[in-house]
Amino acid sequence: MFNKRGGVAIEEFRGALTYIFVFAIVVLFFYGCNISNIKKNKETFEFSKDSLLAVKTLNSFIETPVGEEERVADTIVESYLNNDYSEFENAAKNHFSDIEIDWRLVVYSKKGYLLYDSYGYLAQTAYYTQLLAKSSIRIPVQEKEPELLNIILEIREKQNKNEK
Repeated sequence: MFNKRGGVAIEEFRGALTYIFVFAIVVLFFYGCNISNIKKNKETFEFSKDSLLAVKTLNSFIETPVGEEERVADTIVESYLNNDYSEFENAAKNHFSDIEIDWRLVVYSKKGYLLYDSYGYLAQTAYYTQLLAKSSIRIPVQEKEPELLNIILEIREKQNKNEK
């Protein structure tokens, strides 16, 4: 154990250096995990903020008055029954023109048929921008057969106005 000069043998340091090395690796590993958790929490927070914005925006849009006694929800039902979405499209453009988001409104039938898309013939451009948040609401239609219309609002990453 001890050499003749009374000092500590080199074999004693090898174990201590191995222990310090392993301890440093473990500390760095846990530090790296903590940084990735912080990044994940920040992304989750940003996503939830955008989701809340989408829900709030869609609900306020659906409740927006379009006439004296009519709301946008009533306009959607009339558009579905008449198969003419021009009044609904005008209401959407008027409402969303003041909001600084890139939006997309889509109306689906209960069976999943696409009835209206605010991107129109440019709907494929939606796949080139990042979806930040999505909100949907169902509106009942009382006809011969009860129907539910699924209204979806997508908030997307802002794109150049020249592209759209």
